[in-house]
Amino acid sequence: MIILIPIFYDDQCFWDTVEGRNMLVALFERLAKNAPARIVLVSDRSEILKLGQGFGFDGLPVTEPGPEESPFPVGTDVSLKALNGTQQAVGDVLVLNFRNPMMGGKLLHQAVREFGRTGKEVLASVVPPRDHPCQIQSCLRLAQTVVVHLEDVDNRPDWLPDDWAVTRSFFHDWEYEGVKQDGIFHREKGLYGVANKAVDFEGDSDVPVWIRTSATVACIAYPRGDGEAGFVRRTGFPMYGVSCLWQPDGSVSLRVERKVSGSRVNIKVYPYSMGEVSTKAVRAHDMIENSVSGIIPVSHEGWQGFLVRVFEVIESGMYDLSEMFRPAGAPWFVRGDGKTVNIETNAIIQGRQQMPGVYDVDGSLFILRKGSSLPARNRLLDVMHPVVIEQCYSMHLESRLDFLQFRAKKRSVANA
Repeated sequence: MIILIPIFYDDQCFWDTVEGRNMLVALFERLAKNAPARIVLVSDRSEILKLGQGFGFDGLPVTEPGPEESPFPVGTDVSLKALNGTQQAVGDVLVLNFRNPMMGGKLLHQAVREFGRTGKEVLASVVPPRDHPCQIQSCLRLAQTVVVHLEDVDNRPDWLPDDWAVTRSFFHDWEYEGVKQDGIFHREKGLYGVANKAVDFEGDSDVPVWIRTSATVACIAYPRGDGEAGFVRRTGFPMYGVSCLWQPDGSVSLRVERKVSGSRVNIKVYPYSMGEVSTKAVRAHDMIENSVSGIIPVSHEGWQGFLVRVFEVIESGMYDLSEMFRPAGAPWFVRGDGKTVNIETNAIIQGRQQMPGVYDVDGSLFILRKGSSLPARNRLLDVMHPVVIEQCYSMHLESRLDFLQFRAKKRSVANA
């Protein structure tokens, strides 16, 4: 493989300044240390080729860059022809855009590895767009959050009445609330309140009690209803009733009931263990407008409970993702019932979370297979394999303003 770097720019532009030249030197230094292949510079400026020779790069002089071939770097076609005109053996070619100062050996090695795994004719760097071009009529609004503590059937205290149950132990910062001794407490201030007061438990009340077993561990004793498999903690006015129920086969399910009529509802269930909530929902469930309740089966093995988030689907009317505006090859379709569906996951698109992944070709690097010609722009998507780079690594310097933005971005990447 050869790394080909076309370097063409106008007089009096940023790259013709001392700062621009220093940027080139910094790029050459990084590539000289960690480039995955031999580097060839092509330029109409002899001073650039001489600068590259000082780093051990080969140089090919040309008289002009030729016509622009967006999204490829300026002078790519002329540079490829100059390279193929040499007597040297030419294999795969990585074309690097010198205007992106964030390019380094790590990204180049990643691109080379991915190119080796694909049979495509071209590899191109792509980035997720800053604003997703797929907009729809619906969005999700968080309507309610509840915490479900699963029942502990194996460690039930002997002093509990028969019609009471205890939850599995979970993380709780008692020190923060000023509770320094183990015991049984009422919660006087609601879900996260303080001023807990120790009580002598008698079981003649229907008020749940909290049990401190260590400075960071708690469980809840509560009067159990028929078939209940856990205790549900809520905040605010409960628009949706959530209950945790045992099933005849010993499994557990969550029941979500709509208390008032409303829009479509999307329910996500996140399991938690001691002090750690999963970042990925293990269950998702949709309730249509006319449904009264939804039943969601969940696994109760290995978890202390679940965080349940209820989202309402709000019709905004601001955007449209209808079939008549669907571009050719777009990764979504409209079903016969009018639902817009992600063609990659077959999920109904209710918000940006379900949007298909889309990317822009950013023009920072390309790899062409041996013997391949430069594809036309309208053919590029048919023959290319994308390598995704983050937005923070995608920028092209054309002016001093771009340079100042680069310095700010570089600081943010360094501090990330």
